[in-house]
Amino acid sequence: MTVSEHFLVASKSARLGQLLHVPERSQLRYPGGKSLCSPTTVSMLLSYWSGQLDRPELDRDVPDVVQGVYDPGWQGTGNWSFNTAYAGSFKGLRAYVTRLSDLSEVERLDRQRHSRWAIGLL
Repeated sequence: MTVSEHFLVASKSARLGQLLHVPERSQLRYPGGKSLCSPTTVSMLLSYWSGQLDRPELDRDVPDVVQGVYDPGWQGTGNWSFNTAYAGSFKGLRAYVTRLSDLSEVERLDRQRHSRWAIGLL
């Protein structure tokens, strides 16, 4: 399985649902890849923002993200709180995890925050 190369973006200046062309990365290229969907998504989003913000230090390969998001209590990398904490640990970036009942909630969040959001959907 390859994590999709497209993510939704909500923005006060852009139409909701605009597709971002993020670098495609396959979780199956790595040992244990079947369980790396979350860190692969984070790696792709960070790579996208690396290019947008001209910040090469954000372009992290999947194994680097795996090391940063591994949850020893759960013994895995699928804990989205750990994944978002990792992404938000970079200077100037913020990351949030939430559960939405449907995509209309993305639009509500955008109106409340008045900012640009890249949203990884799994």
